Amino acid sequence: MASGTQEKQYTPSLLHFFIYNPKFGPREGEEEKKILFYHPSEVEKNEKIRNVGLCEAIVQFTRTFCPTKPAKSLHTQKNRQFFYEPEESFWMVMVVRNPMVERPGKEGRPPTVEYQEEEVLDSVYGAVLQQCYSMYKLFNGPFSRAMEAGGVELLTQKLEKFFYRYLQTLHLQSCDLLD
Repeated sequence: MASGTQEKQYTPSLLHFFIYNPKFGPREGEEEKKILFYHPSEVEKNEKIRNVGLCEAIVQFTRTFCPTKPAKSLHTQKNRQFFYEPEESFWMVMVVRNPMVERPGKEGRPPTVEYQEEEVLDSVYGAVLQQCYSMYKLFNGPFSRAMEAGGVELLTQKLEKFFYRYLQTLHLQSCDLLD
């Protein structure tokens, strides 16, 4: 961690990005079938299922209050989650770590971390998520076209091939209103 008297600043970063369809794993024990793409791929299966389940629950819960407008984002101290339904029942979720400043501790105390939640604007990062879909659609067509042509297997292959490269080009640390 921080040493000396220097403070460290951490920019927003992509923690998770995933695409799921709740209709593909409707029963208990089939939850993994819902997940069409998950980044980073090294995440354990149970954590993937838990993260997708949480997002699915948030979206369903918010729909009880306004069926036509599901949740678009969830704010926590450390992270921000963005939800987007580009096609019916296909959900894209982007989890961004909030920027933070780590200040060295005084008199042998551990460092303090201050999260800067106000630096992550919903409108900007929501637009980034929508742009992810637009770029996929530009090169591959809509999700439904891949489903018609080759089912879930073809769609997951196309998602993996496209987003593996595309997510490396996202520079979330420099996203602002001008983008």
